[in-house]
Amino acid sequence: NDHVINISANWVNVSGFTVAGATRNSFAGVFISSNYSKIEQVTSTSNFFGILRIWDWPARNINTTILSSNISNNDFGISLGSTNNSLINNTVSSNTYFGIELNGAYNTLINNNVNSNGDTGIRVVGWRNTLVGNNISTNKVVGILIYSSYNNLINNILSSNVGSGIRLYGSNYNSIYNS
Repeated sequence: NDHVINISANWVNVSGFTVAGATRNSFAGVFISSNYSKIEQVTSTSNFFGILRIWDWPARNINTTILSSNISNNDFGISLGSTNNSLINNTVSSNTYFGIELNGAYNTLINNNVNSNGDTGIRVVGWRNTLVGNNISTNKVVGILIYSSYNNLINNILSSNVGSGIRLYGSNYNSIYNS
């Protein structure tokens, strides 16, 4: 009936844990409401949100790094509602709805495997995000769904997504290279 790990202080590092069981609406395996956190080699499974990073106005939570983690079998994988976050070398798979959702700006996703999610692999609602070298495959509806502008997609591999690889809605000025 709560988040498994709730990070509310700045400069917190979490590594080497498995988090599970935050199944009620809006609870997360890892919930972050602070700045400069690092999540590394964490397995988040069987939660409502695998990892939830909120936007705390006016503080504008920033600079969370999520590295080499496995986010799978949650209702929602990773939801980032903040700026300047980095997701690097993670596996985000088999989540009921989306794998990764970007609601903030200036986030960077590098070399993540996002596959077999029940709806969308990566949903981009925020602006000026950069996705580089991600492998996005076998998601049930779409690989990457973009509802915003000024995002950069570079060298991503999209394959076997059921509906489409990349879908754009009401967006402009996005750059897509070798994806």
